[in-house]
Amino acid sequence: MMLIKIEFVVELEESSEEDEHQEILSLNTSTTGVTSTDSVSVDSHYRETTREKMMNIVKDILQTLYKNISMYKTEQEIAIKELQDVNSSIKNSMVNVDMLLPPSTNTNRKGRKSKKGVKESTKRLEILREIFEKRQVADVKKKEKDEKVKVETEKKKRFLENEERHVALQLKKRKLMLVVQGADGKLVGTTASKPLKPDVKRENNPADFDILDSFSSQKKDKVFEYVENRIRKFISTIHSVGGDGNCGFRAVSFEIYKDQSRWERVKDDMLKTYMQYKDTLYKSTSESDSILRFKEEKMIRRLQSKVSPCLHDTDLWFSSFVCPQIVADTYQRPVYLYCYTENYVHKTGATNKIYESQIFMPLIHMDLSSLQNPIPLLLANSHFYFIEFSRTNTGRLKKLPDIHVINMDHSRLRSSYGSICNSVDYSELISHLCIRK
Repeated sequence: MMLIKIEFVVELEESSEEDEHQEILSLNTSTTGVTSTDSVSVDSHYRETTREKMMNIVKDILQTLYKNISMYKTEQEIAIKELQDVNSSIKNSMVNVDMLLPPSTNTNRKGRKSKKGVKESTKRLEILREIFEKRQVADVKKKEKDEKVKVETEKKKRFLENEERHVALQLKKRKLMLVVQGADGKLVGTTASKPLKPDVKRENNPADFDILDSFSSQKKDKVFEYVENRIRKFISTIHSVGGDGNCGFRAVSFEIYKDQSRWERVKDDMLKTYMQYKDTLYKSTSESDSILRFKEEKMIRRLQSKVSPCLHDTDLWFSSFVCPQIVADTYQRPVYLYCYTENYVHKTGATNKIYESQIFMPLIHMDLSSLQNPIPLLLANSHFYFIEFSRTNTGRLKKLPDIHVINMDHSRLRSSYGSICNSVDYSELISHLCIRK
């Protein structure tokens, strides 16, 4: 509550009042013939009129002050209300309106003034300054980090674009194959660019592709990124065989014969199995006879070829669709195939990593003990690796995560050729060898 003390001093010159008063009396007496009693009433009337004027002046002054005070109070309330409305609309504001308001009265003193004097909000300003500086530093760091990520993304994008330009077109895309039937009735395959060359084994430094690279550090070796996280901790070593176009057969040879240079013998073993069951287990469905004959000749040519290197002839490479099943039936051991591919998005510059895993179970015959000795293969960037799983102290295979999928043709082949396939389907036991989610 505000108390205002106003003192008014009104000075009237006596001489002027008396002269004016006498003039008024003389005028009234001379004109109207007023008696002495009438002059006394005129004098009292004059005093009352003067008092009313003074009261009116004081009243006007008080009304003006009250109006100004009420206007100041109203403007202050409006300003605070607008600040509160703006502050409520701002998310995560650095300074709140409550910080700008004066300190509230201590209720313990019941509104009385503090003996220490008026509170100063210097500490509050220091806290606000510290918060503001921390926010500025955080914003600068975030901006630098975003710029760094943007620069790295642009570098990676340019690197991939340059790499794509230099990679041969026949290695990136599937070749256009023309199938022509000769005069003798045989199918002859050729590419759109040039005809197929005869299989001639090259003897130019064959030992260069027999070098084996082994990787066992999951933190330092990048090759472990080609395997899903849930599988990495069960892997002890990843072996990279020679990349001469026969890497798939070399990886199988390293596991079967403990020597990747015997990949030619692996092809001979697989060829015997394929020739025995080419009209049953390995025969394609829903295709014409000419296409079936062409695929059959293509597989025979792949397994008979001893060409090294054969990087430019993808028809001689280890097929990830048919060859794993032939390997499983040849050596009567399950084949674990892990595939890794990258999908580069040009609009965002991001790279999507795709992990796939399949199990090819032997269809003809398999001992129960072979479940502990699979043939794990890894396919990444058109190259095959051999995976060596970790084992227990007793030599048993550790339980793997239950993320593997049985080959999609397994059930169909068993139902179609039940007389050829093994009577026991060991694929049902795979779930017992895995850790359930």
